[in-house]
Amino acid sequence: MITAQRRAGRASLERDPEPSFGTQVGARVVCSRERRPVGRVRGWLDTPMDGPELLVRSGWWRPVVRRVAFAEVVHADSRTVLLGIDLHQFLRTSLYLPDPEVQQSVFESLRAFTPLRYTTIRCTPIRSIGVDVSDGVARLSGHVATESHRREAVRRVENTPGVQRVEDQIVSDQWLVEAVARAMLPHPQLQPSRVRIDATLGRVMLDGKLDSDRHRGLAIAAAAHVPGVVCLENRLSICQRRGRRRVS
Repeated sequence: MITAQRRAGRASLERDPEPSFGTQVGARVVCSRERRPVGRVRGWLDTPMDGPELLVRSGWWRPVVRRVAFAEVVHADSRTVLLGIDLHQFLRTSLYLPDPEVQQSVFESLRAFTPLRYTTIRCTPIRSIGVDVSDGVARLSGHVATESHRREAVRRVENTPGVQRVEDQIVSDQWLVEAVARAMLPHPQLQPSRVRIDATLGRVMLDGKLDSDRHRGLAIAAAAHVPGVVCLENRLSICQRRGRRRVS
């Protein structure tokens, strides 16, 4: 029976709020050791990563919707869904919020982080960090100044209600400077004493004096191939060598 339910239940909440195997929205949900319902069926959600999940609405004064993995469903019919977990396990399940609400909550959480609030990009934190939420998975991209800022941004998003998982693709300027420097290490003529590297939200600036145009091109190519470099500002100049005077 469960196998048939699994096949029939693979429909998103928006497309099919009442799965075809007969469970009605509003049907009571009972835990394995409880006599009273712990909530009512809100619908079913199918996620690419976690598969189908049961959405259970519970609470009277401040109702919330919880996500229960399909594997925890022992029995389901038109009136009742029986879960194989107890009440304490049920209360520890993740909360569900629609993706637009989760995304807005993520923005508010990041906006409250002062170092991001005063970033140089148009004086707003969200210009430098991109947020995309799908099925509770928050994908973060963009640039911040330091690794500590990146870690704090990820931590805040992880603690945002409705976020199931965070995919961190943020690049810090601190990491970017180190990555560009590492890319130049194989080339003795591009050592830190010759090339100074700076970065501002993905914009990398190279400064210094090199011996030839070939060395300058080598430095630009090495920096341009580092992931996370948005644009490259070249301030490298060529040393002017003075010719030796002949003594007659």
